[in-house]
Amino acid sequence: MFESVLAARFLNLQGQKKLQRRENALQRKDATADLERSQPFESCFVPGEDINTYFSFEAIILTNGCPKCGKETDAAVESTTQR
Repeated sequence: MFESVLAARFLNLQGQKKLQRRENALQRKDATADLERSQPFESCFVPGEDINTYFSFEAIILTNGCPKCGKETDAAVESTTQR
């Protein structure tokens, strides 16, 4: 049920496709652990509680250095990082 409400909130908005692919996490406002979506709705949510959703993004960075040690090279190196 909650997933349907969340999908409706993101209809035609940026992030809709990431939400459909479940590339997001749900957390209580001041928590560090994600909510477990497999749990019943009633055990995860309390009326009036603030829940944040976080989306996962990957960035491709072109550098002239080794991604591990940072040593400069003559050739561009492609590296992928997750934020």
